Amino acid sequence: MARIIFLLIPILLISQNLNLTKKEKEWIKNNTVVVGISPWKPISFYNEKSKKIDGISGEIFNLVAKKLNLKYKIVKRNWSDIIKGLKNHTIDMHPSVYWTKERSTFGLYCKPHLFIKEFLYVKKDNNSIHGFKDLKNKKIAIVKNYGTIPKIKEKFPSIKIIETNSLDESIKLVLDGKVDALFGIELVINNYLNNNLITGLKSIYQTDFAPSPIHFFSNNQKPILHNILQKALNSITKEEKQKIIHKWLYTKTNYDYFTIKEINYLKNKKVIKMCINNQWEPIEFMDTDNKPKGISIDIMHLIEKNIGIKFKYIPTKDWVESQKFLKDRICDILPSAIKTVQRSKYANFTKPYLKLPLAIFTQKGHKLITSLDEIIDKTWARKAGSGLITEIKCKYPNSKVVKTKDNFEALKLVNDKKVYFSIATIAVGYYAMEKFRLDNIQISGYTDFTYDISIAVRNDDLVLLSILNKSLSQIPKAKIKEIFNYWINKPIKKNNNINYKL
Repeated sequence: MARIIFLLIPILLISQNLNLTKKEKEWIKNNTVVVGISPWKPISFYNEKSKKIDGISGEIFNLVAKKLNLKYKIVKRNWSDIIKGLKNHTIDMHPSVYWTKERSTFGLYCKPHLFIKEFLYVKKDNNSIHGFKDLKNKKIAIVKNYGTIPKIKEKFPSIKIIETNSLDESIKLVLDGKVDALFGIELVINNYLNNNLITGLKSIYQTDFAPSPIHFFSNNQKPILHNILQKALNSITKEEKQKIIHKWLYTKTNYDYFTIKEINYLKNKKVIKMCINNQWEPIEFMDTDNKPKGISIDIMHLIEKNIGIKFKYIPTKDWVESQKFLKDRICDILPSAIKTVQRSKYANFTKPYLKLPLAIFTQKGHKLITSLDEIIDKTWARKAGSGLITEIKCKYPNSKVVKTKDNFEALKLVNDKKVYFSIATIAVGYYAMEKFRLDNIQISGYTDFTYDISIAVRNDDLVLLSILNKSLSQIPKAKIKEIFNYWINKPIKKNNNINYKL
């Protein structure tokens, strides 16, 4: 058994917003808390490099300790010994404990700070087990003293529980066919399987047990410690907690959502080559510093952090050439593309991460339009290479379109009465109108088309497609909305190179 001592030296006054009593402040000043920790990555574990408690619950504890200026010692042991230490009061607290009736006889629980879903795991070729009901009279492996054991015994008494000393032992028993399944937290098990390159198991989502609450658990002979911890936990803001959770779910070293094949791909891949639509402000474009910018590029940066690989920009002269580069395998991806029949011949597409309605832009004073059918006989303009031209030509083969080099030129033709209308997303249209002072344009209606923006991936790389889909699914919708709103509301530098001579 190893004992690691870590003293947090108080350098600040105890936070005044915790409502600590004079007695509680004195207790903090005069006591050192013994904190037990066992390997349960990424929930809580001892970080050998930083010599600190780490993980989701671990970082929440670190935040609590900082708020309290709490002095503490770390005791690193296996889970069974941690429970013994808590029971005989040689350990004062642990930051991540399930509730059980038996534990409540020797410890106090703070309110839950985390809820975790557990999954069943069986061998990949096992097609007979789909849930707990299929485990009747069968064996299931669970680490000794885990809080899920009493719940299973109560609800499924016919299941034989084999208590193991570690997750590694549980996994070996399943792979060797000595038990039928194991039960535990998906994040923890996937983390272990991926870090140790273990294959042969598959997860099964179960509905018999709701997500389990995770608590700070402390010595019931020191109720003052429980009160102090709870006050500090109460002071943690939603934003502070979300920041910690987000870090552990989306960090570049967290491969919990990837298969072994995908992890090996990422480890061997140097860079992912990217061509862009370099004149599609504010979705994506080349800025004055000759770097890609825009909504899609910011989302690519989030993916970079998740997978730990950089996207390398490959310069192209225009959108048409970018598509050709993907077709010729010079590029691996196009960050923002619309799926079309033509592009599907050489590319696969991730699930859309943005859905943008397409508006009809005409000159000011023109009547409002309820359908594209009303004006489709008139000449319109659209950037060359746009998938929208193909879609509209499919539905309206006789429509007359003027192909332009970019969106600005298409809208300028409307502004200058050279064509009747153009079609663009509100974001793109508004951006061009503001930047280039196109004052003679209005939105007259909307089409039935939407731009479902996806990442286009070369169709000979299915592993990359899967990785990008999984990475996109881990980005909160609120974060994508935040990026979108930033670019929509960003002050636009107007183009003052206007020739007033005429």
